[in-house]
Amino acid sequence: MCGLAGVSRAGYYRHWLASKPRQEETALRDEIHAWADFSQNDLQGAMVLLRPIAGRQAKLGKGEVELPAREMLAEMLLLDGKAAEALPEYQASLMSDPNRFNALLGAGRAAEQLGKRQLAAGYYRTALSNSAGADGEAWTALAHARMVTKQVPD
Repeated sequence: MCGLAGVSRAGYYRHWLASKPRQEETALRDEIHAWADFSQNDLQGAMVLLRPIAGRQAKLGKGEVELPAREMLAEMLLLDGKAAEALPEYQASLMSDPNRFNALLGAGRAAEQLGKRQLAAGYYRTALSNSAGADGEAWTALAHARMVTKQVPD
């Protein structure tokens, strides 16, 4: 019994549970591998790793330190030129994690690439209103959003 001879069944299971990787650790490992796959131009491999994590997060919620896997899926799709697939992923991510800065900007970019400037402006306006006191990198990241919202009426 794995070097646990003489240990009760309950003791064995406690040992097994303690040594088994936790779901969060497995998810983090898979997220890292997904980004590695994506960096090697293997979008499908990355999707295979991230979709189960996104599904689990949709059912059970995500931990406080976890990034939304669905947002990661959306970002990969957008970076791969698949705005039509990215936008629904961003929208689903924003349903479970409203007002996330990167998800709002990503949804805006995806909508814009699809010619949906009014929708894009809506996402950008939300990002801008949530970031009223932004400076530094956040201020720079919002430059395009400010330009689009000036061009597209409410």
